[in-house]
Amino acid sequence: MADRRRPNYDNNTYDERDPYASQDASGRAGYGSRDAYETRDQGYNASRPAYTRQTYSGAYDQDGQAEWGASPYGGQQPQGRYGQSAGAGAPRQSSRYGSDPYGGNTSRSTRGSRGGQQPTQYPVGSGQAYTSSRRPNNASGVEPVTSSAHHRQGGYGPSGNLTPQHNGSGISRRKLLGMAAGGVAAVALLGVGGALWYTHRAVACTIDGKVRELPIGLSVQEIVSRGYASPVAGNLVSICADGEIPDVLERGAGNPYTLCVNGEPVDASTYKLRESDVLEFINGTDKTEDVTKQTTEIPCGIQVPDSSLLLASIGYVKQWGQNGISTVETGVVSGRTIDRGVTQEARDLIIANSGVNPDDGRRLVAITFDDGPNLDYTPQYLDILARYGAKATFFMLGSTLAAGEEYTQMAQRVRDAGHQIASHTYSHDDCTLSGMDAATREGEISQTFDLIEQATGVQTSVLRPPYGELRGWQFLQYMADTGRDITMSVYWSVDSEDWSVASNGSGIEDGAAQIVANCTNGLSGDNYNGAIILMHDAGGNRDRDVVALPSIIERFQAEGYEFVTVNELVAADSTLPEWLSSGNATRPEGSIIPDTSGIY
Repeated sequence: MADRRRPNYDNNTYDERDPYASQDASGRAGYGSRDAYETRDQGYNASRPAYTRQTYSGAYDQDGQAEWGASPYGGQQPQGRYGQSAGAGAPRQSSRYGSDPYGGNTSRSTRGSRGGQQPTQYPVGSGQAYTSSRRPNNASGVEPVTSSAHHRQGGYGPSGNLTPQHNGSGISRRKLLGMAAGGVAAVALLGVGGALWYTHRAVACTIDGKVRELPIGLSVQEIVSRGYASPVAGNLVSICADGEIPDVLERGAGNPYTLCVNGEPVDASTYKLRESDVLEFINGTDKTEDVTKQTTEIPCGIQVPDSSLLLASIGYVKQWGQNGISTVETGVVSGRTIDRGVTQEARDLIIANSGVNPDDGRRLVAITFDDGPNLDYTPQYLDILARYGAKATFFMLGSTLAAGEEYTQMAQRVRDAGHQIASHTYSHDDCTLSGMDAATREGEISQTFDLIEQATGVQTSVLRPPYGELRGWQFLQYMADTGRDITMSVYWSVDSEDWSVASNGSGIEDGAAQIVANCTNGLSGDNYNGAIILMHDAGGNRDRDVVALPSIIERFQAEGYEFVTVNELVAADSTLPEWLSSGNATRPEGSIIPDTSGIY
């Protein structure tokens, strides 16, 4: 009965190149009879590992020696390149990679025999692990050949032949590699196909409230062209009067439609559809045609406090003037003309005078000194103010600042102590500003502003007119004629009358007491909050002021007052314009000073 586990081994199909087989009647090498084969194979495990068959090349060189090993045929054989084969019954010969077991000897040689000696005999199966395709030792006495490391790595058979490796099914390695490569290619093809499917798959989305399944990555143009949305641009329309319906000049030439995705506006030109996106198309709005405009200015007015002197605490610009505008429009496409009327209201320029009423919860008072700087008295005032932590405002004369370097240095000392510096005009002439011609008045004011900046680097447009005399229209005229601004004209609410005390012959102590009384008369609680006190640091003998000043400060501080500069005082009144506290306000862009010729 044929062995189905080895369909290739029968009397006619045994591998004739097998060096372990005996010769059959035709002289071919084989395993012998079928019975001998089956006897030899008894007890062999059917789950044995796959073995690789040895293949004899049969190639010889010119000298008759085998190229890769000895012939597997019996009898005298030529010397092989890697070993020698022995015929049946002949003693085993030494070879480079081990002996070749022909001739029925059941012993094994580890490296072959030396000379004519017999190889050392070892029990069958005690050598190295068998790695060839030959079958393990069996009862028939045919023993396996121990393969060398070279055999195991490169596939050389026991006779020195290079043998292809096979698996248990007889499939060559080359064929296996081909099959594996084909499998890899198939998997790669499936991967590419899967990727293409994934990148072009249909996804759920919502377009203008309707749930749809569309290919992922569609552009807005593709969504619209396939009819899934129908947004439209607005129209180009004509100009018209308020309440009228415009004419359509060109459909679709208005503002384009817009797109919101998941509630956020997006750029419709770059958007690509994503899974679960919610799209909302918003139709474009109408666009009014371009127009040409013809404008006409409407002059602003002027509001000043009659012709009276600015006798309140401060005079200032409450509102800057701005002309109004009326407009007539003509459509570029339609040619239609519409009178738009007043498109910008005129705004009057307003000069105001008022007291200062701090409303930030503090009790504040501003003490001021005129006619300086003075080389004797100003330093004494600075020391007293520093001792009490008080701030003051010094209204300086331009003529004094121009008198020499020592006066410039004194002004710088005032600045460095943190006090405010402002203008008291240039000369303090007995002729008041209100009694001067416009050109002289303008020189008195502007020249001192410039000298203060040159001496101290301080830019100011705060002014105290000599004797407090400056009318509202003169304030306005100065700005109109010079193009320069006055932030505020500072008067006073408390007069120390030190100038009078010094001239009436009172002694130092008595005169000082009188000055203190004039400044603090009736002081109680908040009744002096926002007060501006007038004193002098030059223009006469100020010894009485030096004695009086500490008492004045102590009296106010005892009532919870803080001495601040004029700029700080007006900043504490929320009803006054913010620009006043800078001390150097400039008119806003577009503001104008109207014609004042009618009010002089």
